[in-house]
Amino acid sequence: MNLLSIQSHVAYGHVGNSAAVFPLQRLGVEVWPVHTVQFSNHTGYGETRGSVFDARLIRDVVAGIEKRGVLEKCDGVLSGYIGGVDIGEAILDAVAKLKRANPGALYCCDPVIGNAERGVFVREGVAEFIRDKAVPTADIVTPNQFELNQITGRASGTLAAARDAVKAVHDHGPRVVLVTSLCMDDTPQDAIDLLASDNSGQFRLRTPRLAAASNPTLRQADAEIGAGEYRGVLHGIPWGGKDLLDTAGIRTTYGAEPYHDRVPKDDAAVVKRLNAAGAVLIAKLSLGALALNDIWFGGQTMNPWLLEEGASGSSAGPGAATAAGLVGFAIGSETGGSIVAPSMRCGVTGLRPTYGRVSRYGAMALAYSMDKIGPMARSADRSTSAPGRSPAFMQATR
Repeated sequence: MNLLSIQSHVAYGHVGNSAAVFPLQRLGVEVWPVHTVQFSNHTGYGETRGSVFDARLIRDVVAGIEKRGVLEKCDGVLSGYIGGVDIGEAILDAVAKLKRANPGALYCCDPVIGNAERGVFVREGVAEFIRDKAVPTADIVTPNQFELNQITGRASGTLAAARDAVKAVHDHGPRVVLVTSLCMDDTPQDAIDLLASDNSGQFRLRTPRLAAASNPTLRQADAEIGAGEYRGVLHGIPWGGKDLLDTAGIRTTYGAEPYHDRVPKDDAAVVKRLNAAGAVLIAKLSLGALALNDIWFGGQTMNPWLLEEGASGSSAGPGAATAAGLVGFAIGSETGGSIVAPSMRCGVTGLRPTYGRVSRYGAMALAYSMDKIGPMARSADRSTSAPGRSPAFMQATR
């Protein structure tokens, strides 16, 4: 499948194309991203730097794609935040051009207007353009509840009212409507609803709200970096540690049922040093029970690129999590190949240090005279940095 994604882009954070492109690629979709804006960060932060691109640029990029003779191979257009009415017109021109080349192509419009907390946050005229032009052109629309109300001029506080509002959207043209962030009078406080509607019927999906607190170490790193107190290349980078590295107050189970509830009182040496470098531990990662293979008391750790096969080696969790992009890097360990094997299987770069180069204090011992601790990253570039191309990990742990 090939998709033309015409959306905003931010350098810091994930919204618009910054959020959409990678997951779609992981699902096997070929994405052709066209950015409508280039901002430093989401506008919700209050201060934003960057530019809204003009419609001429959008049209020029789409024309360049057309020149390649590939529009007939494109299966659809995604659009999100629209920086101005002129950009919206350019997006609809791109949709029309695509449908002439491929009549079976679909247009999915995320009608970004605002939300219940902030109200309307798009530029003047954009909300009306979305209501009057973009939505009637779309095959699929994905408004949140606030946007549903704005588009239809109706309230949606009850299930009946929400269904009526969705029907009104269908009457404008879209065949599929997905209403997100839906809170109605019968939605429990600890849940949030989604209403999906097409010609086969209407369906409500309820998702529980999870109690989650932001990582205090991450907040600290963000504040330090913002204040100019930069500790180095690992400062603020999220990482995961193989679950044989002791972490004070956090379970370290060795992947084995007898140690299921083991909670160490102190950090392993490598954890202490990475903490000092400002890296942010966000996950303990599975390993084969007692550092043997990829099977632990919770099951088998699978290769994220091929879910039918295991991730291989006892550093299976670090390999799989790194390959899936869940962590910036991971720390694994190796006795006879447990960094190298998962790295090869999952398609990441693993570094096996010289024996004794990195302290193993606080790490479970498998073979004391052979155990080694090393990093795993998505590429060689990510596992090396700083002057002389020395591994950043080594600089933090030596």
